[in-house]
Amino acid sequence: MFYLILAILIILFLEFLIIQYVNFKQKQISKDLPLDLKNSIDDLRVLEKGEIIKKVYLLLKEKYQGNRAKTITKFFEIFNFNLEELWYAQDFIHCTAINYLLKIILINSGFKAEEIELKWTQTWYIYPHQYVKVKI
Repeated sequence: MFYLILAILIILFLEFLIIQYVNFKQKQISKDLPLDLKNSIDDLRVLEKGEIIKKVYLLLKEKYQGNRAKTITKFFEIFNFNLEELWYAQDFIHCTAINYLLKIILINSGFKAEEIELKWTQTWYIYPHQYVKVKI
């Protein structure tokens, strides 16, 4: 039992370090998008920025869910930034991947990269969490 708790604590610590430094600022925003993602973005382009953010939030919220246990058990997926795999993933992807998708959608729907800022925090004082602050 001790080793299980130790392993979980080590993984949480590694996630804490990684989430601070997993940074998608340098990643090129692809214009080669899956067709249904492209269609979703086309629908957003006609909206105002505030409305775009609301729609994208609802889209990603419906598609993916957070899960503290899967954050640990699917630890190595934190490094997956394959757009096709992320978009078609079912249920859970890490917050870093959701934020990467969010940035791709926002930039392709009219936002500038400078308007999207990467942040991080902790939930329940132990789980690291990355989020995005968007300037409207």
